[in-house]
Amino acid sequence: MFQALGWDMDNTQGYAASYKEVIHEDAVKVAGVTKAPDYAFRIGGVRKFFLEAKKPAVNIKEDIHPAYQLRRYAWSAKLPLSILCDFEEFAVYDSSN
Repeated sequence: MFQALGWDMDNTQGYAASYKEVIHEDAVKVAGVTKAPDYAFRIGGVRKFFLEAKKPAVNIKEDIHPAYQLRRYAWSAKLPLSILCDFEEFAVYDSSN
């Protein structure tokens, strides 16, 4: 879906690592521990939002844990937006507070 929206998911433009648009398993410190959100989307090397992908068996409407995990990643990285997906639907979160 994000490739269809114009994001270079596979770095086909050949950017150096520090300028890739999409980083798979980026690193972010959460309470002093390094965690790895599934995807970090960046423009000009600056993070804009995280995407956390869960298995379709995970009910992202009912299970609060994936949303908490993702919002904690984004809040720790000072990102205002985060997206949770289970390959069937997605949820967009305000991660600023």
